[in-house]
Amino acid sequence: MDNSATWLIPDKSIALPFALVDDGYDVWMTNSRGNVNSHEHMDPKNFDVLVPSSDFFKFSFGEMAKYDVPSNLDYVLDHSNYDKAFYVGHSQGTTQFFAAADVIDGLENKIAGFIGLAPVMYVGNVVSPFIWLLAKSGVDEFLLWIKMYNFLILPNYLNPAFRAFAIHFRTFLWRMLGLVMGIDEEIRTDLSRMPVMTNHEPGGTSVQNMVHWKQNINSGGFNMMDWGKEENMKRYGQATAPSYNTTHIAETFSKFPSFIIAGENDALVAPKDLLKLESILLPTGAEFRVLADYAHADYIWGNSAKELVFDPLREFIHSHTDALKRSN
Repeated sequence: MDNSATWLIPDKSIALPFALVDDGYDVWMTNSRGNVNSHEHMDPKNFDVLVPSSDFFKFSFGEMAKYDVPSNLDYVLDHSNYDKAFYVGHSQGTTQFFAAADVIDGLENKIAGFIGLAPVMYVGNVVSPFIWLLAKSGVDEFLLWIKMYNFLILPNYLNPAFRAFAIHFRTFLWRMLGLVMGIDEEIRTDLSRMPVMTNHEPGGTSVQNMVHWKQNINSGGFNMMDWGKEENMKRYGQATAPSYNTTHIAETFSKFPSFIIAGENDALVAPKDLLKLESILLPTGAEFRVLADYAHADYIWGNSAKELVFDPLREFIHSHTDALKRSN
């Protein structure tokens, strides 16, 4: 439910893209399909953000992994004359890369290094009250029944109202967001940036994507979309949705360096789920770092993100720049 603007919400002195540009890197900020910055259609007549029943929204992170990750990489490499790129993902940005590491052959040949913030592969133990409510309720079934396929894609004309609300109730709003992302004992974010936040958030996604997340919360696995027995047979050749192949994911990750940062207070990256991810990626040489009292948005928006996240991340990139080679 986020979008690329999230990286620019902190002050310029903190925000990662500006620091990387100052370091001399090309920086490309991608948007997962279907958010407020990426909902255009090849045929505009077949899509309107105010028509939530559009078939455009029939996607989940499975499609993002299979199609969007390689397409984004190919586009960036074609336009920057490099053979490889560093991939920096947050939350679902890590999820779609983990899945892509299984389903995309040769992905490792385009990656100089992977950096994952708030890494999400397994979600069976999430402690976010908001996410559990969505997962255990039938709201998704109701939305699909009334043919409403987009989720929190809101018209731009609502932004002034959100900004006005954020200006006057910024602390209250941040505490409400804590029910989704994790409640910090102390607020680690510059609340003066809340109007900027509400001008770009929520990014939105599809109901089908939320259904896919719901399935993995309820199953505890890292599985492909479950379409039901009949459709699963057509798509997968089996009655149940297959799991992503973690052995293959590990093989892919063993071919490039990776640096992963999690937070102890992240409501969407529970300790048990993080341990399962570590069991897969630690043998590949991946470096894990866990930050005390960090919640799901602190990695990017937190006042201490520069010192605890961005500077170590930049050091990781600097130490592996020899993997970057210009194309002929």
